[in-house]
Amino acid sequence: MIAGPHHLAIQVVDLPHVERFYVDVLGLTVSRRWPAAGGGERAVWVDTGGGAFLALEVVPPHPS
Repeated sequence: MIAGPHHLAIQVVDLPHVERFYVDVLGLTVSRRWPAAGGGERAVWVDTGGGAFLALEVVPPHPS
């Protein structure tokens, strides 16, 4: 039986910008932050309810 998703991961280039959208616009809350090895953050988990979360994960920008 499938109960529903546990999490969804989205790769982002601008983590602070995307986090503001999910928190300030959609009203979700940050449940966990993952530090990057060189400083800053590599991921933020946003609580989507029911034990599920959205993982926002930093990736480098694609070369033009």
